[in-house]
Amino acid sequence: MSSRTQLDDLAIRQIASAFELGYVRDWRPVAAGTINTNYALHTEVGAFFLRVNEGKSLSEVLYEVAVVEHWAANEVPTPLPLLSQAGTRFVLREGKYISVFPWLPGSQVDSMTIGVSHCQSLGRHMARLHRTGRQANGKLQVDSRYSESHLRELFETIATSEDPVLAKAIALLREELEWLASQSATRASLERGLIHGDLFPDNVLIEGDTIVWLLDFEQACYGTLIGDLAVAVNSWCFAEAFEPARMQALLEGYCSELGIEGVDKDALHIELRASAARFTITRISDVYLPGLKVQGKDFRRFLMRLAHWRAQA
Repeated sequence: MSSRTQLDDLAIRQIASAFELGYVRDWRPVAAGTINTNYALHTEVGAFFLRVNEGKSLSEVLYEVAVVEHWAANEVPTPLPLLSQAGTRFVLREGKYISVFPWLPGSQVDSMTIGVSHCQSLGRHMARLHRTGRQANGKLQVDSRYSESHLRELFETIATSEDPVLAKAIALLREELEWLASQSATRASLERGLIHGDLFPDNVLIEGDTIVWLLDFEQACYGTLIGDLAVAVNSWCFAEAFEPARMQALLEGYCSELGIEGVDKDALHIELRASAARFTITRISDVYLPGLKVQGKDFRRFLMRLAHWRAQA
Protein backbone atom coordinates (compact mmCIF):
# COMPACT_ATOMS: atom_id res chain seq x y z
CA MET A 1 0.00 0.00 0.00
CA SER A 2 1.24 3.48 -0.87
CA SER A 3 1.97 5.95 1.93
CA ARG A 4 -0.28 8.97 2.32
CA THR A 5 0.92 12.30 0.93
CA GLN A 6 0.99 15.17 3.40
CA LEU A 7 0.53 18.46 1.59
CA ASP A 8 1.35 21.74 3.28
CA ASP A 9 -0.07 25.20 2.67
CA LEU A 10 2.48 26.07 -0.02
CA ALA A 11 1.80 22.84 -1.93
CA ILE A 12 -1.97 23.37 -1.78
CA ARG A 13 -1.61 26.90 -3.13
CA GLN A 14 0.71 25.80 -5.93
CA ILE A 15 -1.74 23.09 -6.99
CA ALA A 16 -4.63 25.56 -6.87
CA SER A 17 -2.62 27.88 -9.10
CA ALA A 18 -1.94 25.07 -11.57
CA PHE A 19 -5.72 24.62 -11.93
CA GLU A 20 -6.43 28.37 -11.89
CA LEU A 21 -8.64 28.13 -8.82
CA GLY A 22 -7.78 31.56 -7.48
CA TYR A 23 -6.83 32.52 -3.95
CA VAL A 24 -7.11 29.66 -1.43
CA ARG A 25 -9.19 30.76 1.55
CA ASP A 26 -8.96 27.51 3.52
CA TRP A 27 -8.32 23.80 3.12
CA ARG A 28 -8.44 20.62 5.18
CA PRO A 29 -7.71 16.89 4.85
CA VAL A 30 -10.67 14.64 4.07
CA ALA A 31 -10.67 11.23 5.73
CA ALA A 32 -12.16 9.20 2.89
CA GLY A 33 -11.04 6.01 1.19
CA THR A 34 -8.19 3.66 1.99
CA ILE A 35 -5.79 4.35 -0.87
CA ASN A 36 -5.76 7.98 -2.01
CA THR A 37 -5.09 11.15 -0.01
CA ASN A 38 -7.88 13.70 -0.23
CA TYR A 39 -8.32 17.37 0.63
CA ALA A 40 -11.16 19.88 0.59
CA LEU A 41 -10.34 23.35 -0.77
CA HIS A 42 -12.32 26.58 -0.57
CA THR A 43 -11.06 29.30 -2.88
CA GLU A 44 -12.31 32.64 -4.10
CA VAL A 45 -14.04 30.92 -7.03
CA GLY A 46 -15.63 27.96 -5.24
CA ALA A 47 -15.18 24.70 -3.38
CA PHE A 48 -13.14 21.77 -4.68
CA PHE A 49 -12.09 18.22 -3.89
CA LEU A 50 -8.38 17.50 -4.37
CA ARG A 51 -7.21 13.90 -4.76
CA VAL A 52 -3.63 12.65 -4.68
CA ASN A 53 -3.66 9.45 -6.74
CA GLU A 54 -1.45 7.29 -4.56
CA GLY A 55 0.66 4.66 -6.29
CA LYS A 56 -0.89 5.17 -9.72
CA SER A 57 0.93 5.17 -13.02
CA LEU A 58 0.27 7.67 -15.79
CA SER A 59 -1.60 5.02 -17.79
CA GLU A 60 -3.90 4.31 -14.83
CA VAL A 61 -4.70 7.97 -14.36
CA LEU A 62 -5.33 8.48 -18.08
CA TYR A 63 -7.61 5.43 -18.13
CA GLU A 64 -9.77 6.78 -15.32
CA VAL A 65 -10.03 10.12 -17.12
CA ALA A 66 -11.14 8.32 -20.31
CA VAL A 67 -13.74 6.33 -18.35
CA VAL A 68 -15.22 9.42 -16.71
CA GLU A 69 -15.27 11.30 -20.02
CA HIS A 70 -17.10 8.36 -21.62
CA TRP A 71 -19.82 8.25 -18.99
CA ALA A 72 -20.18 12.02 -18.67
CA ALA A 73 -20.71 12.17 -22.45
CA ASN A 74 -23.47 9.58 -22.08
CA GLU A 75 -25.45 11.57 -19.51
CA VAL A 76 -24.24 9.65 -16.47
CA PRO A 77 -24.20 12.13 -13.55
CA THR A 78 -20.53 12.23 -12.66
CA PRO A 79 -18.14 15.20 -12.42
CA LEU A 80 -15.16 15.51 -14.72
CA PRO A 81 -11.78 16.30 -13.15
CA LEU A 82 -10.84 19.90 -13.87
CA LEU A 83 -8.45 20.90 -16.63
CA SER A 84 -5.12 22.32 -15.54
CA GLN A 85 -3.35 25.24 -17.21
CA ALA A 86 -1.45 22.64 -19.22
CA GLY A 87 -4.68 21.23 -20.63
CA THR A 88 -4.54 17.95 -18.70
CA ARG A 89 -7.04 16.72 -16.12
CA PHE A 90 -4.27 16.23 -13.57
CA VAL A 91 -0.90 17.65 -12.57
CA LEU A 92 2.28 15.81 -11.61
CA ARG A 93 3.88 16.77 -8.31
CA GLU A 94 6.81 14.91 -6.76
CA GLY A 95 6.03 11.77 -8.72
CA LYS A 96 2.31 11.66 -7.92
CA TYR A 97 -0.64 12.60 -10.10
CA ILE A 98 -3.10 15.04 -8.56
CA SER A 99 -6.69 15.55 -9.71
CA VAL A 100 -9.13 18.26 -8.71
CA PHE A 101 -12.92 17.97 -8.88
CA PRO A 102 -15.71 20.48 -8.21
CA TRP A 103 -17.18 20.05 -4.73
CA LEU A 104 -20.72 18.77 -5.32
CA PRO A 105 -23.90 19.27 -3.32
CA GLY A 106 -25.54 16.25 -1.76
CA SER A 107 -25.30 13.97 1.25
CA GLN A 108 -24.32 10.37 1.86
CA VAL A 109 -25.96 7.41 3.52
CA ASP A 110 -24.40 4.53 5.39
CA SER A 111 -25.38 0.93 6.04
CA MET A 112 -27.83 1.92 8.78
CA THR A 113 -29.54 4.82 6.97
CA ILE A 114 -29.94 3.37 3.46
CA GLY A 115 -33.60 3.20 2.45
CA VAL A 116 -35.36 1.07 -0.16
CA SER A 117 -35.90 4.21 -2.27
CA HIS A 118 -32.13 4.79 -2.34
CA CYS A 119 -31.62 1.21 -3.53
CA GLN A 120 -34.23 1.55 -6.26
CA SER A 121 -32.56 4.76 -7.44
CA LEU A 122 -29.20 3.00 -7.39
CA GLY A 123 -30.59 0.16 -9.49
CA ARG A 124 -31.77 2.59 -12.15
CA HIS A 125 -28.40 4.35 -12.26
CA MET A 126 -26.56 1.04 -12.54
CA ALA A 127 -28.78 0.05 -15.44
CA ARG A 128 -27.87 3.28 -17.24
CA LEU A 129 -24.19 2.72 -16.52
CA HIS A 130 -24.37 -0.79 -17.93
CA ARG A 131 -26.40 0.23 -20.98
CA THR A 132 -23.73 2.72 -22.01
CA GLY A 133 -20.95 0.46 -20.69
CA ARG A 134 -21.81 -2.04 -23.41
CA GLN A 135 -20.71 0.59 -25.92
CA ALA A 136 -17.19 0.89 -24.52
CA ASN A 137 -14.55 0.86 -27.24
CA GLY A 138 -11.17 -0.84 -27.31
CA LYS A 139 -9.21 1.65 -25.22
CA LEU A 140 -11.75 1.26 -22.39
CA GLN A 141 -11.69 -2.52 -22.40
CA VAL A 142 -9.19 -2.93 -19.58
CA ASP A 143 -9.62 -5.88 -17.23
CA SER A 144 -10.07 -5.48 -13.49
CA ARG A 145 -7.00 -5.46 -11.27
CA TYR A 146 -8.98 -7.89 -9.09
CA SER A 147 -9.11 -10.80 -11.50
CA GLU A 148 -9.59 -14.30 -10.10
CA SER A 149 -5.87 -15.03 -10.50
CA HIS A 150 -4.85 -11.78 -8.81
CA LEU A 151 -7.20 -12.40 -5.89
CA ARG A 152 -5.73 -15.85 -5.43
CA GLU A 153 -2.22 -14.36 -5.37
CA LEU A 154 -3.37 -11.74 -2.87
CA PHE A 155 -4.97 -14.44 -0.75
CA GLU A 156 -1.74 -16.42 -0.64
CA THR A 157 0.03 -13.36 0.79
CA ILE A 158 -2.39 -13.24 3.73
CA ALA A 159 -2.79 -17.01 4.14
CA THR A 160 0.60 -17.26 5.82
CA SER A 161 -0.51 -14.99 8.66
CA GLU A 162 -0.54 -16.65 12.08
CA ASP A 163 -2.88 -14.03 13.52
CA PRO A 164 -5.61 -16.04 15.29
CA VAL A 165 -8.18 -13.39 14.35
CA LEU A 166 -7.71 -14.39 10.70
CA ALA A 167 -7.79 -18.17 11.12
CA LYS A 168 -11.51 -18.61 10.41
CA ALA A 169 -11.44 -16.16 7.50
CA ILE A 170 -8.42 -17.80 5.86
CA ALA A 171 -9.96 -21.28 6.07
CA LEU A 172 -13.28 -20.10 4.63
CA LEU A 173 -11.65 -18.05 1.87
CA ARG A 174 -9.46 -20.95 0.79
CA GLU A 175 -12.55 -23.12 0.41
CA GLU A 176 -14.43 -20.36 -1.36
CA LEU A 177 -11.69 -19.69 -3.91
CA GLU A 178 -11.68 -23.36 -4.81
CA TRP A 179 -15.44 -23.27 -5.33
CA LEU A 180 -15.18 -20.14 -7.47
CA ALA A 181 -12.53 -21.85 -9.60
CA SER A 182 -15.09 -24.58 -10.31
CA GLN A 183 -17.46 -21.88 -11.62
CA SER A 184 -14.94 -20.35 -14.04
CA ALA A 185 -16.74 -21.53 -17.19
CA THR A 186 -20.02 -19.95 -16.10
CA ARG A 187 -18.32 -16.74 -15.05
CA ALA A 188 -16.43 -16.48 -18.34
CA SER A 189 -19.72 -16.65 -20.27
CA LEU A 190 -21.35 -13.67 -18.53
CA GLU A 191 -21.99 -10.44 -20.45
CA ARG A 192 -19.20 -7.91 -20.13
CA GLY A 193 -18.96 -4.16 -20.48
CA LEU A 194 -17.53 -1.08 -18.81
CA ILE A 195 -18.48 -1.20 -15.11
CA HIS A 196 -17.95 0.98 -12.06
CA GLY A 197 -16.56 -1.86 -9.95
CA ASP A 198 -16.86 -0.14 -6.57
CA LEU A 199 -20.26 1.52 -6.26
CA PHE A 200 -20.38 1.66 -2.47
CA PRO A 201 -22.58 4.20 -0.62
CA ASP A 202 -19.60 6.51 -0.09
CA ASN A 203 -19.22 6.76 -3.87
CA VAL A 204 -22.58 8.41 -4.45
CA LEU A 205 -24.25 11.65 -3.40
CA ILE A 206 -27.95 11.76 -2.55
CA GLU A 207 -30.63 14.41 -2.35
CA GLY A 208 -33.72 13.17 -0.54
CA ASP A 209 -34.54 9.70 -1.80
CA THR A 210 -32.66 10.05 -5.08
CA ILE A 211 -29.05 9.51 -6.09
CA VAL A 212 -27.80 12.59 -7.93
CA TRP A 213 -24.07 11.96 -8.44
CA LEU A 214 -21.89 8.90 -9.03
CA LEU A 215 -18.27 9.29 -7.94
CA ASP A 216 -14.84 7.63 -7.86
CA PHE A 217 -14.26 5.53 -10.97
CA GLU A 218 -10.75 4.37 -10.10
CA GLN A 219 -11.93 0.73 -9.92
CA ALA A 220 -13.76 0.99 -13.24
CA CYS A 221 -12.87 -1.75 -15.69
CA TYR A 222 -14.20 -4.01 -18.42
CA GLY A 223 -15.95 -6.68 -16.41
CA THR A 224 -19.16 -8.62 -15.95
CA LEU A 225 -22.29 -6.53 -15.61
CA ILE A 226 -23.84 -8.91 -13.11
CA GLY A 227 -20.60 -8.87 -11.11
CA ASP A 228 -20.94 -5.09 -10.81
CA LEU A 229 -24.53 -5.56 -9.66
CA ALA A 230 -23.34 -8.06 -7.05
CA VAL A 231 -20.89 -5.52 -5.61
CA ALA A 232 -23.78 -3.08 -5.21
CA VAL A 233 -25.98 -5.67 -3.50
CA ASN A 234 -23.22 -6.57 -1.06
CA SER A 235 -22.46 -2.95 -0.25
CA TRP A 236 -26.03 -1.57 -0.07
CA CYS A 237 -28.22 -4.44 1.09
CA PHE A 238 -26.74 -5.29 4.48
CA ALA A 239 -26.95 -3.48 7.80
CA GLU A 240 -26.32 -5.63 10.85
CA ALA A 241 -27.72 -8.45 8.70
CA PHE A 242 -29.09 -8.95 5.19
CA GLU A 243 -31.92 -6.57 4.23
CA PRO A 244 -34.00 -8.38 1.56
CA ALA A 245 -36.28 -5.39 0.88
CA ARG A 246 -33.23 -3.36 -0.17
CA MET A 247 -32.09 -6.03 -2.59
CA GLN A 248 -35.57 -6.36 -4.05
CA ALA A 249 -35.76 -2.60 -4.62
CA LEU A 250 -32.29 -2.47 -6.18
CA LEU A 251 -33.08 -5.29 -8.62
CA GLU A 252 -36.50 -3.84 -9.41
CA GLY A 253 -34.96 -0.48 -10.26
CA TYR A 254 -32.30 -2.16 -12.39
CA CYS A 255 -34.68 -4.40 -14.32
CA SER A 256 -37.36 -1.75 -14.85
CA GLU A 257 -34.82 0.68 -16.31
CA LEU A 258 -33.53 -2.00 -18.71
CA GLY A 259 -37.02 -3.31 -19.50
CA ILE A 260 -36.21 -6.87 -18.46
CA GLU A 261 -38.13 -9.27 -16.22
CA GLY A 262 -35.22 -10.26 -14.01
CA VAL A 263 -31.56 -11.18 -13.76
CA ASP A 264 -29.99 -14.64 -13.86
CA LYS A 265 -30.29 -15.71 -10.22
CA ASP A 266 -27.71 -18.47 -10.45
CA ALA A 267 -25.12 -16.13 -12.00
CA LEU A 268 -25.94 -13.44 -9.45
CA HIS A 269 -25.43 -15.93 -6.62
CA ILE A 270 -21.97 -16.82 -7.93
CA GLU A 271 -20.99 -13.17 -8.26
CA LEU A 272 -22.37 -12.27 -4.83
CA ARG A 273 -20.03 -14.84 -3.34
CA ALA A 274 -17.16 -13.71 -5.55
CA SER A 275 -17.49 -10.04 -4.57
CA ALA A 276 -17.89 -10.89 -0.88
CA ALA A 277 -14.68 -12.93 -1.08
CA ARG A 278 -12.91 -10.13 -2.96
CA PHE A 279 -13.68 -7.48 -0.35
CA THR A 280 -12.91 -9.79 2.55
CA ILE A 281 -9.46 -10.41 1.05
CA THR A 282 -8.74 -6.77 0.22
CA ARG A 283 -10.00 -5.51 3.59
CA ILE A 284 -7.55 -7.90 5.24
CA SER A 285 -4.60 -7.02 2.99
CA ASP A 286 -5.22 -3.26 2.68
CA VAL A 287 -6.68 -2.38 6.08
CA TYR A 288 -6.39 -5.04 8.78
CA LEU A 289 -2.83 -6.27 8.28
CA PRO A 290 -1.35 -2.75 7.86
CA GLY A 291 -3.08 -1.83 11.13
CA LEU A 292 -5.28 0.91 9.70
CA LYS A 293 -8.40 2.06 11.51
CA VAL A 294 -10.89 3.00 8.79
CA GLN A 295 -14.56 3.23 9.65
CA GLY A 296 -16.67 0.67 7.81
CA LYS A 297 -13.66 -1.22 6.42
CA ASP A 298 -13.60 -4.17 8.85
CA PHE A 299 -13.04 -7.38 6.87
CA ARG A 300 -15.51 -9.19 9.14
CA ARG A 301 -18.38 -7.24 7.60
CA PHE A 302 -17.74 -8.93 4.26
CA LEU A 303 -16.91 -12.24 5.87
CA MET A 304 -20.45 -12.12 7.26
CA ARG A 305 -21.80 -11.47 3.77
CA LEU A 306 -19.82 -14.36 2.36
CA ALA A 307 -21.16 -16.69 5.05
CA HIS A 308 -24.70 -15.49 4.26
CA TRP A 309 -24.48 -16.27 0.53
CA ARG A 310 -22.78 -19.62 1.15
CA ALA A 311 -25.72 -20.55 3.38
CA GLN A 312 -28.11 -19.71 0.50
CA ALA A 313 -26.46 -22.17 -1.89
